[in-house]
Amino acid sequence: MPNYQKPLLSLYKFRVLNKTSHKEILTSNLLSFPSPDNFNDPFDSAIPIHYDQGSKQEIISYWEEHLKISRPDLNRRQRKEGAIIACKEIQKGRLRTVEIQEKIISSMVGVFSLSGNYKGISLWSHYADSHKGFCVGFNARKLKGFCQKRFIGAEEVISLEEVEYSEKYPFINALRMSTEERLNYQLLTKSPEWQSEKEYRLIWFKGANKKLRIDDGIIKRVILGCKMTQGDKDEIISILKTRKDKVYLYQAKKKQDAFGLNFKFVKY
Repeated sequence: MPNYQKPLLSLYKFRVLNKTSHKEILTSNLLSFPSPDNFNDPFDSAIPIHYDQGSKQEIISYWEEHLKISRPDLNRRQRKEGAIIACKEIQKGRLRTVEIQEKIISSMVGVFSLSGNYKGISLWSHYADSHKGFCVGFNARKLKGFCQKRFIGAEEVISLEEVEYSEKYPFINALRMSTEERLNYQLLTKSPEWQSEKEYRLIWFKGANKKLRIDDGIIKRVILGCKMTQGDKDEIISILKTRKDKVYLYQAKKKQDAFGLNFKFVKY
């Protein structure tokens, strides 16, 4: 029997069986990458980016470079004119930084959130239909390697990153930070109130609301919620039996004399 208490480095996704996009993980190896505007935390990926922390010329130069990337259809003169207009709006306080960045992120970036904590009672409650859903365990090394191989040399990049929980609210200066630094603060900084989730994220640039089909062998285990119905258990077992790869199955059980869960191996 596999030793569940000491698995290889794994990451987990809590799911609800009656949602098609959730079930597709098991039936088709499909991962859904929603844009951040669908997140339940209003602060998530919405930390303001400040574009006014510099001279007029610095602001114009920044926006010329920004438009060169975001609007490749514009010529040099048009980018210059657009940058000057943006600078005037920023200096007058009319162009809110959070609105600019929310639009850019929500239209481009897709995020597949994972957790390093499969035992969390509150996670099962919030993300797995009050323990009536299931949890999928991924081999993190294989998942990361697949994304790197799948998109090597491509314009679209998927990276696996760890979320940072910070008491201090970030101040993001667009004119003093690289694009990578800004996006890390935006997409990977959350309040410590979420720390129990031990969250990791697959971030797909230009992947907002897209789906990705991963290879067999990356999904290693499925855990059934402690309140899952017998009918739903039977359905998951039926799905697992049709897969070409071997996926281990476990049943979550309430501990009798403590707040917590035990996990029993299920043979199918």
